[in-house]
Amino acid sequence: MFVLVISFMLSSQVMASITVTVSGPAGRVEQSLPDEGGEFDLNLRLNKNSVNKITVTAEDDRGNKTSQELAITQVSLDSIVVSKVTTERLSVEEVEQLVNDGVIDLDDPENYNVSTFNIVLTIKKQPVKISLPIPMPKNDPTGFERIRLKFGDDGSGRPKPPPVQVVVFEDFVPAAPGHPPISIPGVIVIEGNIRSLKEFFNVRFLLMNTSGIFTLKDVKANLEFPDGGLTSILPADGVASFGDILPGTSDQPGQVEKEFIIRGDEIGIRDVRVNFGGLVTGPGIEDPIPFNGSALSEVEVKGPPTFSVRVTHPDYVEAGVPYDLTVEITNTGELPAMYASLELDVGADAQLAHCKLNESGDPECEYVTGGETR
Repeated sequence: MFVLVISFMLSSQVMASITVTVSGPAGRVEQSLPDEGGEFDLNLRLNKNSVNKITVTAEDDRGNKTSQELAITQVSLDSIVVSKVTTERLSVEEVEQLVNDGVIDLDDPENYNVSTFNIVLTIKKQPVKISLPIPMPKNDPTGFERIRLKFGDDGSGRPKPPPVQVVVFEDFVPAAPGHPPISIPGVIVIEGNIRSLKEFFNVRFLLMNTSGIFTLKDVKANLEFPDGGLTSILPADGVASFGDILPGTSDQPGQVEKEFIIRGDEIGIRDVRVNFGGLVTGPGIEDPIPFNGSALSEVEVKGPPTFSVRVTHPDYVEAGVPYDLTVEITNTGELPAMYASLELDVGADAQLAHCKLNESGDPECEYVTGGETR
């Protein structure tokens, strides 16, 4: 609605009643004034987001008439700028593409979840039973042969078992004064860390201009995480420039869409807010009109996958001789464990080694030093 206040004086030697008519693209209203004229006020509907050409006419009952034209620009920001925000977890293929494009840095530890487990090997101070295969004579119904077993050097007649050394580790913890140190025997602790890539999401933000005649200029948007637990990856500062958005209609709006990439750092449902703003310019607007707003969405960060860890260790080992310690990891969760790796930190005097078979079939081993992953 629009209130128009104008004073009219009609030149006439004889006073006559005056009728004021105000007409525009959205309607027409009129008001009668006393013979001497004066001010009037009328409510006239205007078309939204347009330049309304208004004609004001005053006419007395003798046929004397005068008119004046006005141009009034009506701006309704709530129906000019329309926003839409959507969020979606990235697929395996999309994550791989971002890795190939260098958007996701695999060397950045912040991009990984770390699941920790411990393997504890305990050697008790009790006799250790060792089973060894012993060759036996072969019975043949058509004859017989004598099988000589290789005897030991001690003349006992028993097969000589391979040398076996059971190493018992012992650590001493200081006790209270006057008491002997506390002995902790035979414990090797292997700490395992499973690294897997965190979850990544895209945030698509669409801004539409439905004004028909106005232009949205210098439009920018930025991400905000009210609950925390999220990090902007692309762009790193979470700010995107839309430039100018040209006018359009509700059926075919002028529009620009931007995509953000974010990373989930903390488990839970996390809010994602997109703040935006710019200027409205166009016909009838001498000074650009600032506008701003926000749109809200959310993502669910589920955290690292759940893993089942199975460790296989030989029944006995020999000091200084490499052996296979098998760690089998199974992803039992609903999300893929992307770019997963396993790190083992072995305590006591044990060392990790990486072995390969040479041409003779014998293992050749090199030790894995700190900072390496094999």
